[in-house]
Amino acid sequence: MISADFLGYLAGMITTFSGLPQLLTSYRRRNLSGLDLRFLVLFLVGISLWTIYGILIDSKPIIIFNSITLLIWIPILGLKIREQRAERG
Repeated sequence: MISADFLGYLAGMITTFSGLPQLLTSYRRRNLSGLDLRFLVLFLVGISLWTIYGILIDSKPIIIFNSITLLIWIPILGLKIREQRAERG
C-alpha cells in the first residue's frame, strides 16, 4: 500500500518540476508573450498560500515542493515584468 507521504512527495515532484521546461524555454528565448502577467501573479500568490498552509499543518511535501515551485516561477515573473516594461518603452 502506498503511504500518504509517498503520494505527496510523488505528486509534488511531478507538479513542481513540470514548470522547468517553461522556465528553460523562457530563459533561452527571452519571450514570455504566451504567459499572462495576471496568471503569474495569481499563481505565485496561490503557491505562497500553499506554502504557508504546509507550514501551519507541518506537511513536509507541501512545504518542500511549493517552495521549490516558487523558486522556479519567481524568475519567470521577473522576466515577464521586464518584457512588458521593454514593450512599453
